[in-house]
Amino acid sequence: MAINDYHFITRWRVPGTVEEVATILADARDLVRWWPAVYLDVRELESGDAHGVGRVIDLYTKGWLPYTLRWRFRVTEVEPLKRIMLVAEGDFVGRGIWTFEQDGSFVNITYDWRIRADKPLLRAFSFLLKPIFAANHRWAMRTGEASLRLELARRRARTPAEQARIPPPPAPTTTSSVPLLLGMLGEAGMLYAAWRFLHAIGAFGSKPEKIVPNVYSFTGLGMGRVYLIEDADGLTLVDASIPSAAGKIIRQLRATNHRPQDVKRILITHAHPDHIGGLSRLKAETGAQVIAPAAERAAVAGDAPFPMASNPFTRFARWTGLMPEKMRGAPVDRAVKDGDVLPDVLGRMHVIATPGHTLGHVAYWQPERRILFSGDVMVRKPYLSQPFAVVTIDMAEDARSLGKLADLRPEVVCLGHGAPLTHNAGEKVRKLAQKLGVR
Repeated sequence: MAINDYHFITRWRVPGTVEEVATILADARDLVRWWPAVYLDVRELESGDAHGVGRVIDLYTKGWLPYTLRWRFRVTEVEPLKRIMLVAEGDFVGRGIWTFEQDGSFVNITYDWRIRADKPLLRAFSFLLKPIFAANHRWAMRTGEASLRLELARRRARTPAEQARIPPPPAPTTTSSVPLLLGMLGEAGMLYAAWRFLHAIGAFGSKPEKIVPNVYSFTGLGMGRVYLIEDADGLTLVDASIPSAAGKIIRQLRATNHRPQDVKRILITHAHPDHIGGLSRLKAETGAQVIAPAAERAAVAGDAPFPMASNPFTRFARWTGLMPEKMRGAPVDRAVKDGDVLPDVLGRMHVIATPGHTLGHVAYWQPERRILFSGDVMVRKPYLSQPFAVVTIDMAEDARSLGKLADLRPEVVCLGHGAPLTHNAGEKVRKLAQKLGVR
């Protein structure tokens, strides 16, 4: 699944009959009246046949967040009182299926919604803000269930007085044109901020960028740095980014006259999704030896949950399925620990245990050239700092690992996130260690 792909299954249970519910949901033109929190404007472009098959509806919608969506759907299949299928295009592309089932005096309603978000804002930020966009959809669907209950009650009211006692449906989070305009301006600001952020982390490009002789950084991966090392016997990769990055890495290898089979080793710093997401495909296409921390061997292979901090954010992400417990990885050919040496990598690469971000995290260090591959011990966002606390298991332990790396006095630091440090790298790491009180 691409990072901007979404799959939602919503279940409603409302008092009434299937006939009542199907009649309400089949009349898309009336959505603005009874579900106004989401549907700002609805127009019927084509009416379809007697059952509604072929009907085309143009929509302008929003959720709780201050962005709007323009899209349309076509009804492709109708089983009267049982099922309605539609296909969508516009700011997102996909298909939706409504199903209805009578259960005594209630109706069980299921909406199966598979889409790809093509709106620039959603596409650009899905890799980072997918839980928030997903929560926005769930908010919209909760208002839908509440609005449908009110509409059913309104239709069953027997007198004007009884109908007047029924409250109006939930309103949009903003109805004034001024907040909507401000929301549009805010969206433009977010897009600009996204461009600046993605540019800073190297999310644009089509070929690896040279850092120092024999060491390169792949570009345009979206999230997580992957490094390329030219060795005497072939190539070595450091980390594997997110799943969608694997194809980009292969294309960039070919663009620099390398074959996937030239990759002999893939070094992993830790088993987080933005560092092992592309590993399965890279292993399959290169046949490379996978080298990873012994403490996280099972997680890298996809046989155990990947290590993650426990807090409300990560628990919510895992509960909703937005953050899977396991990643599809690859078997580890060599498990390494602190003090191990890889003689075939960059002359002689040393393994350094750097727990904190994850408890099995390692860094890779070339002492003669003073090049450090630090993983996520520290990141640039854009200033040099510790990794985000919300995804770090032990910040104090991470700080101590950072102090250990500061003692190495590296001249080049290849970070897991953010541009590599190539000027005064050792001094910058030392100052951060001093700020954290570990040196």
